[in-house]
Amino acid sequence: MAKRKSRRPLRVPGDTQSRLEHHPRLTTATLVHRPTITTLSRPSIFKARLKHFYDLSATAPKTSAPSVPYTPTLGDRLNALPPELRAHVFRFLLVHPAKWDLPHQPSCPLLTSSHDIRPVHESTGDCALCRATSNLSLWRNRHRLVPTRDIWVDPWRSAWAPAQRNEFLCTSCYDKFFRPRPFPQVPERLSCLCARRRDLGVFLVCRGWYREACAVFYRENTFAFETPGTFRAWVDNLRPELRQLVGRVSIMMAGPPPDVGGRRNEVWPVVSKQHTCIVTYLRRLPALHYLELDALLLTKLFVAMRFCRAGLLQDVRIRFLLRRPACFTPVSGGTVEVFPALAHRRILRGGFPEEIARAMKGQRLGWLKAGRAGVGGRKGILRQMVEQFREAITRLWESGEEIWGYECRDGVVSMDDVAHWERLWLRMGGLQHWAFLPVERVGRV
Repeated sequence: MAKRKSRRPLRVPGDTQSRLEHHPRLTTATLVHRPTITTLSRPSIFKARLKHFYDLSATAPKTSAPSVPYTPTLGDRLNALPPELRAHVFRFLLVHPAKWDLPHQPSCPLLTSSHDIRPVHESTGDCALCRATSNLSLWRNRHRLVPTRDIWVDPWRSAWAPAQRNEFLCTSCYDKFFRPRPFPQVPERLSCLCARRRDLGVFLVCRGWYREACAVFYRENTFAFETPGTFRAWVDNLRPELRQLVGRVSIMMAGPPPDVGGRRNEVWPVVSKQHTCIVTYLRRLPALHYLELDALLLTKLFVAMRFCRAGLLQDVRIRFLLRRPACFTPVSGGTVEVFPALAHRRILRGGFPEEIARAMKGQRLGWLKAGRAGVGGRKGILRQMVEQFREAITRLWESGEEIWGYECRDGVVSMDDVAHWERLWLRMGGLQHWAFLPVERVGRV
């Protein structure tokens, strides 16, 4: 029988041999029972041990330079606080009184002057739509010849509004024809920017801050509106998750002094059909718990009837407020408050406004049920109460102008004695149990 030929030992290439010799970990781990690396019996064992060596070298700790001690930032310190303290910090930044009670900023010119400081459309260049240009080709040629013509951009435009995407249109034309709907409408009677909210950049820090700040901002602020159209646009523009957080709303009529007797109704209608839609949009705010309404809304029968069918929640506090003329109306100087007439508003307690407030929350009223069998039914009883309320307010303003409306050297002082004003209101016949309460600066009652 022929002698079996011995197997030749496996030879490792030179480069691999040199690499293995310089790594004592692999040599110690693999050559415990073997005198040399060059006598490995199987190529698969050699490859497995070589792979294991590379895995060990990849996971070995690497020596690095000593790191600089970490200093926590202001955001890290705020995130380390409990949620209750973070909400308290956001409350200091974002929660302000209703804009009816806000004063002018120290740098506002309206503190010492009554001049109109609103921006005027004074631009050397015309946009393609604002001047009702009938010949657009003529406008293109004129703009091509003078390419540096400036298109008017409103400096009072909100910094959070989307940027204008058409450089050939002014701000008013772009917002009127091309801005995506719906968007919040800015009142045209805005005299200055002192009532604009500040510190809104905190919403852009991160998503966590945005969620916590929204919960504080929409629940605790009193959102005030001058017209029903502004309120409707604001509710439509809110996302559903933010609409669930709104808790306080104030709707007053900011404008020239009204005359419910009818002398100035043709020039400036106090209450219109648009005010009946307020109830529909109030129902879309499920977290609403405080509501301020102008008492002049109750001078119209159709608004009072709509309010009686509001169907709001029982825990909503409804307050009807009556505007009181400012204590001092200067002739040439400025005023302290942005809205001086509404800053001195008073809450009406008792009587017709309180009965309507109860009806808005679905409470069964005896006088409404008894009015079904009377002459004219429920509508007749409600019409009689609206007429009495309108007459009482008319007599109040006329008597106030006769008693307190005297002129002085620098302006007009009117109705500065609240107690005397209340006694005059109580002496009026037909309505009983009335009281005037001041509105606190924070907007809470």
